[in-house]
Amino acid sequence: MSDQVDLEIRKKIGNLLTNNPGLYLSKIAEILDIRISEIEYNLAFLIKNGSVVSKEIDGYRKYYTATNQGKLRDQKTTGIRDKIIDLVIKNPGLHLSKIAELLNMRISLAEYHLQYLEKNNLITAIKEDGGHYKRYYTIDNQIGSEDKIILSLLRQEIRLKIVIYLIMKSKRRHIDLLHELDISSSTLSFHINKLVSSNIISVNTYGTEKGYIVNNKKKIIGILLKYGLHLVVEDFKDVWEDLSLRK
Repeated sequence: MSDQVDLEIRKKIGNLLTNNPGLYLSKIAEILDIRISEIEYNLAFLIKNGSVVSKEIDGYRKYYTATNQGKLRDQKTTGIRDKIIDLVIKNPGLHLSKIAELLNMRISLAEYHLQYLEKNNLITAIKEDGGHYKRYYTIDNQIGSEDKIILSLLRQEIRLKIVIYLIMKSKRRHIDLLHELDISSSTLSFHINKLVSSNIISVNTYGTEKGYIVNNKKKIIGILLKYGLHLVVEDFKDVWEDLSLRK
């Protein structure tokens, strides 16, 4: 490998560790998307010239720039973690990929910081959809269990669209939803069943046709407005004023 390439890798490692002290080898390689062997080689060079130091902590060898070694252990959060906590406070129930997207960072880096925050009881995570996904909340979020269920369900884009459509439109028939959302009947039925079983909507009839109605509409609109669920779906930013008038 050329000296120029090694120099670029070392710059990337230095910048990463400056902003994220305490990363371990495989996480550095994952975040920078560079082979572990290349990261290991260049870390050895940086350690030898005194730019980087490493420490064995909790069974892992963690790396720091020489100027920030040990800082992370004396702080609750870094600047990035402060941003994550602030985002979760304002938008409880976000999942990993949405947090990474909103903060414009790699998923692997967001995951690293979320794991730290969860381990240190600064945030909590609730698994959903069979344990495949986690949604994050701060420990002091004053959210009841019922609201958490609603937030969890409505942070899924299709379900959010269904509920907002049912609130905003005069015609709420099944066939109207199919046309409006442009999804298959089986997909619509799957999400409708989730909303019905959670008592967010109920089956209703419009003449001879099946349709739906939002239960406790005032409460649902309040949750939508309070927690800014429009962050999930860009197209819905322009309906927020209308929703506030319907509250």
